[in-house]
Amino acid sequence: MTQHKLISQFRIGLLVQMLAVPLLLAGGIWYLTDVFHDRLGRMVYWVAGLMALFGLWLMWEAFFRKMYRLEIRSDGIRRTHFLTKRDEFYPIENLERIDTGVHQISNANGPLTEPVPELTLVFHDGKSFDISPRIYENFYDIGLYVARLHNQITDKKLELLAEQMIKQKLREYEQRKQQKS
Repeated sequence: MTQHKLISQFRIGLLVQMLAVPLLLAGGIWYLTDVFHDRLGRMVYWVAGLMALFGLWLMWEAFFRKMYRLEIRSDGIRRTHFLTKRDEFYPIENLERIDTGVHQISNANGPLTEPVPELTLVFHDGKSFDISPRIYENFYDIGLYVARLHNQITDKKLELLAEQMIKQKLREYEQRKQQKS
């Protein structure tokens, strides 16, 4: 799951929490103050409680269990989980390919953000890491560095290649945008 999806999942969990807490309070007050302990009040109370737990679970999954820090080193990539502090190491020799793409958040009305180039590092065991300038300020340096390690080609050629790939993806995006309109 990419960092963007995790952030979206965290926001959804927060929204569920914001809906559940007032319902939980209202249902609890209704249930506790009603002399006959009305079934509807009890149902609202329990449904809101389950919603609150679901929202907490979404936030927990997104933020604490799946968020991690990537450290790009000369011998590979080290991933450290925020909560568990567990380290995983992926040697650069196991890198299968580097995919390039453009990430953009859109809805039915059109794009919400500017197109941003993105690299995906795919390893032999199926693990993949998205590297985006939204997450890593030194995105271009990381991409060039990893590609240089993987492909073993000169810096100048690599810079031209990366620049061409990013420009090509942006052109493809512009063409798709024009075809839709």
